[in-house]
Amino acid sequence: MKTKFFTLCITMQLLLQVSVSVFAQTAGDNLLLGLPSEDWELSIDLKDFTIEKSNLDAEAGSIYLLATKKDIGMTVSVFIEKAAREGNYIDCRSYYWEKAAKSPLPKENLKLYEKAEIAFVEYDVESYQGKKINYHSLNAYLSHEGYWIDVHISKTQYQVSDVALFDAIVNSLKFEKVDISKAFVTASMAFYEQNYPYAIAGYERILKTEKQKVNIDSKIWRVTVDNLGMAYGITGDLNNAKRIFEYGISLDPEYPLFYYNLACAYAEMGNLENMLKNLEESFKRKTNMIEGEKFPDPRTDSSFKNYLKDKQFEQLLKKYNM
Repeated sequence: MKTKFFTLCITMQLLLQVSVSVFAQTAGDNLLLGLPSEDWELSIDLKDFTIEKSNLDAEAGSIYLLATKKDIGMTVSVFIEKAAREGNYIDCRSYYWEKAAKSPLPKENLKLYEKAEIAFVEYDVESYQGKKINYHSLNAYLSHEGYWIDVHISKTQYQVSDVALFDAIVNSLKFEKVDISKAFVTASMAFYEQNYPYAIAGYERILKTEKQKVNIDSKIWRVTVDNLGMAYGITGDLNNAKRIFEYGISLDPEYPLFYYNLACAYAEMGNLENMLKNLEESFKRKTNMIEGEKFPDPRTDSSFKNYLKDKQFEQLLKKYNM
């Protein structure tokens, strides 16, 4: 199965070239943080900051980002994860601040307040371990569609005039619907790099958006369905591979690779009858490939290696001059 799957990367690369420029326009100066399984992203203005750490755990559903602006002693971290329980942004603050409040830092001018569906904790640390640091800390807690977000902004040698720096970041925080072209680029790069769990989550995100009646370019949609099904197949999840290819056929019954890859899934399941049925349907439509794609050769496809001497398989290939 894997041998055949990688022949389709040519199509992915062609579509990546189309999509990258769209992403550059969409992102602007704000950084977009989103999980591949979700159809939204958190937008935050970190212009002129250096990204020190960026960790995504697609399976756990969490993101951690650390950014600094060392010339002025400013640090921003963002943590997104599935909510520990049902609750809003105030519940989010209660959950995280209960832990953070136990830190040994002396907290002066401590304030807890809310504004525009964001819960805040703000405090100062004038000195620490005998050294004057004039440290100012602000946590902004948000809640969105089952996720909790903790944005921490801090600065050493803080002055009253620095409040504008903090406000600029807080005021930039907003949730945006994911850009399909950008999501496609991200998922496809993961597929190309053989990071299949990440690719699966990203492609599923696109289909989730598509099911909400968002218009998607037909080529991007075909490759999304095809690569998603293949990613499931490569990781041994043949039932989900079958589900995805059947979904593709239900909406685009003339695209041959959906039938072909469904035949591959049936072949690896040991289902000869459905393998032959779908393989024949793919042969009937082999002229309907996306421009630049090449129809696979079943004789060299690892999915069919156990059927190369099967009479029905041989007869079908001869019938269609394969």
